[in-house]
Amino acid sequence: MGHSADVAACVLMDDRRIRGRRPAHRRHERLVAMLFHVSWDFVDASEEGTARSLKVLAGWQPPAGADFKGFFGRADGSGGVALIEADSVATLSRTTAPWTPWLRFTITPILPIEESSAIAGEGVAFRASIA
Repeated sequence: MGHSADVAACVLMDDRRIRGRRPAHRRHERLVAMLFHVSWDFVDASEEGTARSLKVLAGWQPPAGADFKGFFGRADGSGGVALIEADSVATLSRTTAPWTPWLRFTITPILPIEESSAIAGEGVAFRASIA
């Protein structure tokens, strides 16, 4: 698998992380991070809310397992977007949890266009195989 596919692929997302062990039939698979498009809108744009969220941002660091590939504010000041590689959904939740008083998130898993196009082609081929 190529590097870009490694970044965006999700090989395993099950409860073994909670239990701390891997199921016997999956011991040889490796965990690979997922890539997410995260967008947010401000829900508290008051002076107090803005000041507090900026203060929190100045002291904040992403949790272990969350790697920001891009981090942008919208030019109109209404929110922003980030591309975040996360090793688990729990890590992604830890990334957004500090911001819920001020932001509402939309989180979408994404993958490289080469891979998503190939998957779309598989879907077309499957539908064409059904008489």
